[in-house]
Amino acid sequence: LLLCLLVSLSAAFQFQIHSQRSRRLERTRHTTTPLFAFNEYGTESIRNILKQYGFAGRLVTLNHDDLSERPLPAELYDKGTWKLCLIKGLKLPSSSKADVVKPPLLQVLVMDDNGLFAENKVVDIGQCTFIWSDFNKSFHISTTDELVKTLQSKYSEAFQSLQSNILTTEDAMQNLYNGRIANRSRPPAKHHRYAPLTKKQIPKIAAKFPQFNHLEELLRNLVKVGEDRSSRMVDSVLAMDYLYTDFCREGDDESLVRRVIAATVLTEDATSGGRFKRRSCQFVECSSIIADGICKSTTLVNGGWIALDPSVRAGTEGRKFAAATKQPKDANTSSPVLTAADERIAHRLECLAMGDVWKNDKSENDDEEKSLELDVREALSSMALPLTADGATRALVQLGRWSQNDVENKNKKAKVIEPWSAEVIDAARKLVSFRERRQVEIASAKKKSKGKPSLIDGRVDLSSLPCVCVDAKRATFRDDSIGIRLRSSTGRKVTPASKWEILIHIADVSNIYYDGNEAQFKLLREAAERRGQSRYDLPFGPLHLL
Repeated sequence: LLLCLLVSLSAAFQFQIHSQRSRRLERTRHTTTPLFAFNEYGTESIRNILKQYGFAGRLVTLNHDDLSERPLPAELYDKGTWKLCLIKGLKLPSSSKADVVKPPLLQVLVMDDNGLFAENKVVDIGQCTFIWSDFNKSFHISTTDELVKTLQSKYSEAFQSLQSNILTTEDAMQNLYNGRIANRSRPPAKHHRYAPLTKKQIPKIAAKFPQFNHLEELLRNLVKVGEDRSSRMVDSVLAMDYLYTDFCREGDDESLVRRVIAATVLTEDATSGGRFKRRSCQFVECSSIIADGICKSTTLVNGGWIALDPSVRAGTEGRKFAAATKQPKDANTSSPVLTAADERIAHRLECLAMGDVWKNDKSENDDEEKSLELDVREALSSMALPLTADGATRALVQLGRWSQNDVENKNKKAKVIEPWSAEVIDAARKLVSFRERRQVEIASAKKKSKGKPSLIDGRVDLSSLPCVCVDAKRATFRDDSIGIRLRSSTGRKVTPASKWEILIHIADVSNIYYDGNEAQFKLLREAAERRGQSRYDLPFGPLHLL
């Protein structure tokens, strides 16, 4: 009996081990891709490695014959800016050898500054930022000539549309950046198919494939864009979803215009040292040669832009802001031309100069310097200024955003800081003079109209209506009021329920910038747009919009 019991236990134990091994093998078969799978040429393994770690979605295969018939659009980086190009073919470098893996060159047709495809070039893969690999599936364009005409037309429309979309663009890019950073810091789900690629694994993987001399460099570049399936990578397709919230059917001409706008916005942000940094396409492998140095096909990892770490981004923006204060000023103003990142820092400095403190955490024991945001600290430190309200004021004066004047008071000279530039103050004085002349014109028009509402510059003058201001006595600007009048005075039909009308009066700020004075008061409008809002909660006093 004891022997039978032992035999039964042994059989049950072996069955359990076999079941666990079967389940483990079944789970592995469904959740991973074979790591080392060679075809007869031995080139399939690199793609399988990239697929295993979740980079398959960014792999692009270019075929020379397909490109000859239907060129593929791509975003080309050339001399500090981006240009739209058409990839027409593949070509091996002249020094290429059979035993050395080297990336092929791309034969492209480049669009010039006038928006015309006029120049044929041979460029490196590294000059390509992002290849529109889905273009031929989404847009059914039969001939190359038709493709060229369509891209040239939509390119022109895109730049006209971009000029009137500044504020929306800034908000969209900030939301896109926040989404990429949040995605990078989010832990992977338990049911995730792909294990993240780590730096420690790269030398071991590269050692198994000594014939691929570029494999280790390729994997290290991929780790930089996000260990978890390029989690920090951004491209023009993703940027479109943030720039435009309304639906646009894939393949429509409007989607082409939007993609050009997205590529432009991302390139400008990367160039100005903002939230994103350019990441070029990466070479994976190349197939056999056809003839005359022409490569049959090549596989690439598509490029794009990387969302910078918050600390790196803030430090870069702060240093560039400090450098901008030393650059030559614009011809018409005392302030240099600032990027969107510079404007954010200038706004924070204005609030800091008025006594506000920007905090990064919930701690109440930090001193003033630690409470400042990193980009503001870096900007003030690079300008050799203290991290205080006084340092922020001096930075704004040095930038030209604020002005410093000598005022005599009781035979003593005192320096007075104005939270506006000298040009804005001068434009404000001209505005006061203009308003005085305008009041004379309005009074003259009232006399001619004999009490009836007059038409001035296409607007009906209703300033004769009595009203009561609802702002506080000590309010700086009295711009809201209410009134009441008989409906019969308007000539409209009167009913028992509509004998009286309640009037709400709100100051018409746009009246300052009417068409006849747009050039003269352009500085005032731009200054108000930069500040964006009035702040009445600052310790040292209000910071007005106008």
